[in-house]
Amino acid sequence: MSGRRLAWVLLPFLLLATFGQVRRAVRAWQANQLLAAVEHDSKLAAATLGEPAAARMRRELVRRNLLRLRIVGEIDRVNVLVPLLAGGQHMLLGDPQAALGAYRRALRIEPRGEVYFNLARALQAAGETAQAQEAQRIALSLDPTLHRRSPPGTGP
Repeated sequence: MSGRRLAWVLLPFLLLATFGQVRRAVRAWQANQLLAAVEHDSKLAAATLGEPAAARMRRELVRRNLLRLRIVGEIDRVNVLVPLLAGGQHMLLGDPQAALGAYRRALRIEPRGEVYFNLARALQAAGETAQAQEAQRIALSLDPTLHRRSPPGTGP
């Protein structure tokens, strides 16, 4: 087979592969845009305290963020930020049990200090003090700089 004929035979495969790469890049860009929106709305939700109207706005922002995170999770199943941020959103809603599930999913993706640190906060909020202390110990062993974020008296 001549070189030209081989090039024409391989051209559709090359175009298909290029299309796949472009599609993946667009989906990654969309996921990053959604994550940026989650971070923005998380700051707004954390800042809204007090009045009933502000509390409703906060719940709505958090619910919107959870929906965005679900979409990003479908796009990128191995991004540890997705369940980590979802856990934080559940904590903002006052639902430590849902946060525990999200943090445990994050640990299955990437066991790192920050995840254990947030797991400890959710365990403490759920009233599981012994498990919270163990998670805190693991967090600090993985990332000693987290001691600056630890409440007084909770470090190892």
